[in-house]
Formats: sequence, C-alpha cells, structure tokens
Amino acid sequence: TTVGRFVDRKEECLFSATLAKVMVWCFNTDGSPEDPLYLFGSWPMFSGITGCANIHGQQDDLDSILLITRCFSWSIVRWDDDKKAFEKLLVHINGSLEKVMAQGRLQNPSHGVYFPLPDGVRICQRAGPKEDEELVLVCCWNTIFHLFTLRWIRGDTHLWIRTTGSTSDYSLAKGIPGPMTRLISWSFLLPPNDTDFEDCPLIAILFEDEKGLVDLETSSIKYEDGDKLQFNLLQGPWCFSTVHAGTNMVLACGAQLSGGCVVVSSASIIAVGDQGLRGELPVTKRFVTVSPLASQTNAATNRKNRSLHWILGSNDGQVHLLSIFGDSKSAKVSIHLKPIKTDILLSNAWATTILRSQDRILQLWCTKTGHTSILDVTELSQNAERASQSDEEAPVADVLCSPFEESLGSITDAIAVDYLGDGEMQLLLACGQGSDTCLRLCRSGLEVSKIIEEGPEMLECSDLFALRGLHLLHHQPQDVASNHQRLRPFDSHLVFSFAAINQTKVLELNGHEFAPVNIPGLCEDANTVFVASLPLGHLLQVTMMEIRLINMRKSLSNSNEEECLQIWSPRVGSINMASAVKYENATARSDANDLGSASLLSSLVVAVDSVL
Repeated sequence: TTVGRFVDRKEECLFSATLAKVMVWCFNTDGSPEDPLYLFGSWPMFSGITGCANIHGQQDDLDSILLITRCFSWSIVRWDDDKKAFEKLLVHINGSLEKVMAQGRLQNPSHGVYFPLPDGVRICQRAGPKEDEELVLVCCWNTIFHLFTLRWIRGDTHLWIRTTGSTSDYSLAKGIPGPMTRLISWSFLLPPNDTDFEDCPLIAILFEDEKGLVDLETSSIKYEDGDKLQFNLLQGPWCFSTVHAGTNMVLACGAQLSGGCVVVSSASIIAVGDQGLRGELPVTKRFVTVSPLASQTNAATNRKNRSLHWILGSNDGQVHLLSIFGDSKSAKVSIHLKPIKTDILLSNAWATTILRSQDRILQLWCTKTGHTSILDVTELSQNAERASQSDEEAPVADVLCSPFEESLGSITDAIAVDYLGDGEMQLLLACGQGSDTCLRLCRSGLEVSKIIEEGPEMLECSDLFALRGLHLLHHQPQDVASNHQRLRPFDSHLVFSFAAINQTKVLELNGHEFAPVNIPGLCEDANTVFVASLPLGHLLQVTMMEIRLINMRKSLSNSNEEECLQIWSPRVGSINMASAVKYENATARSDANDLGSASLLSSLVVAVDSVL
C-alpha cells in the first residue's frame, strides 16, 4: 500500500495492490466509523505486485505510482480522469528526446550472483535533494540496486534509471552489502545531514554480514562520471558497527532532531548519528512495523524542545507510541515508549500505513493472514507529545470497520465434514492467526462462507495458529419409529486442540450453527492428540499423557465415572501420535444393549516419544 493524491481529490487516497488487481480507496465525507473508507475503483492486474512507491507530483499535479511486479518488471502509472483509469506515464527515459511509456524490466544480476530478497523487494525514497527531483531506490537482489530519478523540467517528466552492483566484486569498506550479506532495512537520511561534502545523497543501510554481525553504515550515492546509467554506493561519513543481532528497522530523523537515525531491535531502541550514540532505551518486544505520526505541537512552546513520533507494531499484535525528544543545543535525546490500547486484539502486522484527511488520521494494520484493520489514531496524534511524557495512559485507538476483502491465507488446518448425513462432503477450513481466526465452510467448491469467527464461541480459543488437530466425532443417528440406526452417520461435533493453552474445546454441529458443549468424560484441560468415536457408543480420546476410553451410554446416564471411563498411561514419555483402526464384527448381535467386544471392533496404534 501507498498513500498520496492519486485521483483529483483534496485529501489523500490509499492505493493498494493484490495479486489480481489494484484499488484506490478514499475517505468517506460523513466520517462514519462504520464506513471510514470507500472503494473509488479497482482495475485488474496481469502480474502480481510485490512493491509500490508514491512519486509526489508537482504542486497541484496528481501523484504517480511506481509498481514493481513479481517478475521484476516496473511501470509508473498516473490517474487519467478522462479514461477513468490508471495509465502509464509518458516520460523521457535516460535523456532521450522522445516520450515513451514508463515501463521496463529491472536489470538481472550477473550469472552466479542470484540472491533474491526473502521479502521480494525493498524500496526507499525521498524528495530531492535537488529541487523538482524525486529519488526511489529499489533492491530485489542483495547484489544489485536500481535508482529511479525523476525530474520535472519545463513541464516534462524525465526519468533516469541507474544501476549499481552489476558485478560480484564488492567490499564492505565501500559501504555496499555483498552477495553473502542480507539487507535488513534502509532509509534515506533527512536534512540537515542528508548529503555528504560533495552534495551526494546519503542513505543509512542496515545489513547482516557473512559472519552474522549486523552493521549500520551510511553510504553516499555518487553518479559515475561519463556514464549516466551507473552509480556507486561509497562509504559515508559515519557508521555504527555491530549493533544488536535482533535489529530490524532503521528510521530517519529530520530537522527536529538534527538528523541521524533511530535503530530498533528486540533489545533496545537507540538514536545514532554523526555525533555517535545519542540515546538508548531497553525494550523486551520485537517490533515489525512502523508508521510516522505527525503530531500537532504548539510552535510558541516548542522552539527549543523538538520531538518526533512513530507508531510501532510488535509481533504479538500490540501497538506502541515511540516518541523521541531532543534539544537544539544538545546532541543527546530522550526516548519514550508507551503502549496504545485497542478495543479488540490485533494480530501480527506485516505492513502499516498512515492515511490523513483534514480532520481524521487513520492507520491501516495489514496482517500476514490477509486481514486489514483500520485504527483511528486522530486523538493520539493530537495528544502524542503530552501522552508520551506523562504518566497517564495513551489515548485508546478505536478499531473501525474494515472494507477490505479478507483472505483465506494462513489456513492452519482443514478437514472434510458431512454434517447433513447426505454423503456430500464439505471442506471446513481453520483460518487466520490471533484475533483474525475463524472457521470457513467451503460448500462443493462453489461458495466460501465464514461460519465462526473470534467471539463468544471462540473467546478462549482464538489462537488457531497453535492448532494441534481438527478432529470430527461421527454420530450414528437412530430412527425412533423403527428403533434402528440409520446406515450413514453424520459429523456432529468438532474438537479443537490447542498446544499453547493446553486445552481442548468441543463444538456441536446443528445444521449451519455451532454451539460449545461439554462431553462427559472428555478431558478439556489437556492437548488432544487424537479423538474418535468408536462403534457401540464408545469415545476414544488420546492426550499427551493418557488414553481415555469413554462409554458414552453410561456417561450420559449419569453413571459413576469409574464405570464409564477407562484410562491407560505410558510409564515413561509422552504420546505424540495416535490412530485408530475400525473393524466390522460379524459376530456382533443387532441388540442395541449388547456391546459385544470392543477389542474386536477397533484397534489403536500410538507413538510414545516417536516409538510405536
């Protein structure tokens, strides 16, 4: 996702891309929390988008969008109000006199030096440093970088695409990550210390070397003399070697903090720059996303104290406010971190974006499961400075209704069910993570509907990512008139086992509805490794510590537990696998009261510490 003025609107719009289409979202003018955004339009895509960047237009011009596809092609598009669609921009490429469509393919790395980034692509950008200029740095492989430079000259758009790292001859001393290193994060430095002594743009690069050490280096972007299609990354004026191994983000600081950058790791948050270490705050969480938050401050009372604010998202779905305060007369800064409460639990974020209007500020919380939440952080933005420095709690961020399509991604388990007893199998999917968990029923492959989501039914079992197994109990119905059982059993219950909370939950299927139930004799305070309904009214539950054989007929008749329950436990070790084999008993009588011999009707195979 990226934010900008993509259509002829006075406020920002949101541009989002999926594997199949691109979409533009706009603010609702009524400010309703039920519908904060509406879909302006969507257009099909023939290749999946792996990255995009907003290219700011001049003055009142609309912004453009740089798209990077999964096949490493690129294009720059802009909204055409006459055609009511996005069209490729016409530009002068690499100094040509003729205007052509802004599209092409990124230069492939040389033979034998193919190290694609695990996240697909990394993009950083900035305006300037020259007037009417925009820089976008793209990296799809560890060994090659592409620099898109856009300039507006006398009403025309000129685009230069320069590359570096086209060979495998690299040296870390030059500030270039080599083929055996991993690019973690990067960011253009901001004024006042955004260029070197030759007026070349500076960039902070966070990477892991071949020894597993994480370093932060500044590099200057210098164009090669006589070759407008090449540039070099040279060693910058300062570096910060051997930062924490869990460091994963670098944030550029602007003039409020006299430049430099903030480095975020799972152990600490530090502020560094050409003055060295400027501040440090120990932390115990791992943060995975960041969004800059522009707070409203009083200029009359803020002449000496400067501040910057970000919204951080941790890997457990929690939101935090990061604030850094400095003084124009001192290089030292103070770092504050405060949790932000939300009215519902969020799951692990993959990307976050801030969207601003004249009276509202929203944050999009995009998760790895494909679900996108919308947080209203307007009040937080207005009180960020006061909330970060005082002992009072930070304002609550309200989670608004999301208009985005949900994904079936992160399917943790699936099973075929026949809950009607008609022999027509349906696919039941356990999807999502954390607060995004739900059950979805796929009917004959033609319809996918959500039947249970995180709520009263699944309040204690919302973490489906820890699902040990999704099992079905088959129920043999009985015909009341003839006192004979029907030939085809139907699936009557769902059993959920969760390793994280050491519990087992049971839901009863009743048509299209599910309800939690308690089965007598079934242990709910243990992980269920295997469960099955056996012939003649027996239920088998296998946990990590024991095997429980439950006589359901005696259990339902309120018999003594010793009469209806038999337990076997291994002397040493724990059970990690089990499976039952059922037999047809030709000698079993049709009398329903005769249980026959259970040992002749079923056998059980278990593995104790992986030994059968």
